[in-house]
Amino acid sequence: MTAALLASPPVAARDHNGSAFAHDRRRWRRGGWLVALTIAGFAAGLLVGSPSVLVQPWEIVAGLGQQIAYALRGHNDGIAVPLRETLGLFYLERALVPALGIPTLLAAVAGAAVLLRRDWRLAGLLVAAGAGFVAVMEVFPAKPYPFFARYVLPAVPPIVVLAGIVCARLGSVATHGRAPAAFRIGAIVVLAIVFMAPALRTARFVRAMYPDTRDVARVWLRANLPPRVRLLTTSYGPLLPGARALDRASLARATAMSRGGEAPWLVLSDLAVDRYLEHPEGNPERFELYDGVARDGIEVQRFASHGPRFGFYNPTLRVYQLNPAHGSATRGIPDEASP
Repeated sequence: MTAALLASPPVAARDHNGSAFAHDRRRWRRGGWLVALTIAGFAAGLLVGSPSVLVQPWEIVAGLGQQIAYALRGHNDGIAVPLRETLGLFYLERALVPALGIPTLLAAVAGAAVLLRRDWRLAGLLVAAGAGFVAVMEVFPAKPYPFFARYVLPAVPPIVVLAGIVCARLGSVATHGRAPAAFRIGAIVVLAIVFMAPALRTARFVRAMYPDTRDVARVWLRANLPPRVRLLTTSYGPLLPGARALDRASLARATAMSRGGEAPWLVLSDLAVDRYLEHPEGNPERFELYDGVARDGIEVQRFASHGPRFGFYNPTLRVYQLNPAHGSATRGIPDEASP
């Protein structure tokens, strides 16, 4: 599906002057062959990458049905983010701006305006492939945490193409000897901003990738976790021998086994927890668990990245010691729970 979406714009708009849309049988025939070649390539790639489609086609159909239901109902954990809450800005704020930057997005808008005057068909195609795809994703209530950007990746090529159109125009102005000096300097400045803003952000991100906060937390916990104290952690947390997955049952068992001794330590990763804290109505049980830990636990240490965050890197980790005097996180679990 993604391959078809990525291939369709250059195939359908193979000529900048819109000849693919001209009422000429020979050109239409050539365009039809290119579209057929794209579809054949997509089918061949699907068969090579997923040969099971030949021997188990019903599983492919079932998987497609599951994905459709997932898109219409929301995430499997019960969380749905409807359009009335996001106002159509969810992926813009959490994916496109952090990844491409505001200068690139503004350049894409300007590029669409420039192209619209020369070839409205091609401009409409690229806008539909970029902004239209993002709009479709915004309508669906499924907003899969924690890495949203991967779901709007097919919109990136047309956005970059539109930004490149205005950059090419600015490059012509900057190198045109007859243009006023102020225009040339302004074009150079704008080009520098468009190119350098995402490049600098990417460099900062790569520089801050390592050491990952989970690696730092693992070293610290090995040195500071008291002996015989049980450690529970959410997903996207540090990997340590003997650590258990944090849920209400494991927390109740650890609390029961530690009575008279030190309370268990808990690690909350924002990549796993924030979705429930931001949408408590989606999964009240998880919200009560994580909110109870954060509210009643004693924060021992916190690990956070100082650079830009993107993807699954550098989660913010909070290490808590459960306060047995409160215990709201284990409310509703019997005290006699045993391992």
